[in-house]
Amino acid sequence: MEQDSTGWLVNFYGHFLLTNIISLIKVNAKNIVSQLFAGAGITVNGDQPWDIQVHNEHFYAQTLAAGSLGLGETYMGNWWDSPRLDEFFARVLRADLDRKARSSFGIKTGILLSRLFNRQNPSGAYQNAMRH
Repeated sequence: MEQDSTGWLVNFYGHFLLTNIISLIKVNAKNIVSQLFAGAGITVNGDQPWDIQVHNEHFYAQTLAAGSLGLGETYMGNWWDSPRLDEFFARVLRADLDRKARSSFGIKTGILLSRLFNRQNPSGAYQNAMRH
């Protein structure tokens, strides 16, 4: 019996740690993506026509993990929108956000962690939902 209770305790703490690590990564991804956009004059959930409105919090980790492809996939999944997509993308391209994201060590670390722990993405969301 003692081994069963120890196994339960290990599983509990393992789940607890993993849950907290994933929560930290989500917060970190949100901060990194928001800072990148801010450098282009874009505010997440801002009031300018080129600002984006985020509808799904998984947007940040997915965009950070998959870059421009993730940005496109999350848009197609209705995870975010913008009244003026043309202005949004013009600002993203002018600010060269793709290069900036690849060149920063802190952002590279965030990207790596997002890729390792991201369990929610548009293509995998259906399979995730079916398991539950």
